[in-house]
Amino acid sequence: MRHLARLPPSGHLAFEVDDPAAVIEAVVRAGGARLGEITAHDVPGVGRLTFAYARDPEGNVLEIQRWESDAGGS
Repeated sequence: MRHLARLPPSGHLAFEVDDPAAVIEAVVRAGGARLGEITAHDVPGVGRLTFAYARDPEGNVLEIQRWESDAGGS
């Protein structure tokens, strides 16, 4: 059987999810680590971005985010 060499961690992977807090907790339970706190930022005319960063068990940096549209946005 041929073995694949372990690849170095990627720079950054981003995922849009429904519940950033639950996803971060799942990453930590799987052996990853939090990188900071969950943060929310209002983008005028667009909506609210909630995001957090974590490191997965292989060392990749993950950005976990959720967008909530403004009522007046598209």
